[in-house]
Amino acid sequence: MPTRPLPPLADLLPGTWRVVATTFPMWLAPTGRTPRRLSPVFTYGLRSADPLELDDTVSWFTRRGSERTLLGVDRPRGDGLRWRGKGLLSVLRSDWSVTGASEGEDLIAIRFSRTLTSPPGVDVLVRDGTMIEDIREELADEPHWLGLTDAEAEGLVWLRDLPG
Repeated sequence: MPTRPLPPLADLLPGTWRVVATTFPMWLAPTGRTPRRLSPVFTYGLRSADPLELDDTVSWFTRRGSERTLLGVDRPRGDGLRWRGKGLLSVLRSDWSVTGASEGEDLIAIRFSRTLTSPPGVDVLVRDGTMIEDIREELADEPHWLGLTDAEAEGLVWLRDLPG
């Protein structure tokens, strides 16, 4: 559990976030290989605060430098949110939640559930344009302030450490 209450998601999430650490296979590659999807970014646009509804754009670059995107909409579901794809991806959905945020709300962790095409996982995101030092050390020492379990924190792969 986070050590501090989260602000309303309509205030916290809108904006652009860079994935800096993850356990999600979509952003990873076999050991020593270059991932197929590089520099993942999540952009949340507020459609409605009450009821909460967010446009959700996930983008990344291929190894050849082409930008790719997934478009969806997030709406409340249980204790978190449900992403539903747009267009041809409208049959896909994913349940996720924000597990914690830094005091300045420039660093968040999200946990997502297993889907038909992916295992459960965790992403650590930093608000675009923000430099945060020592995230790795802080999470290694005490992952609970961001709502992560010890196992989740130990399993994180830091994207700046990957080849490519």
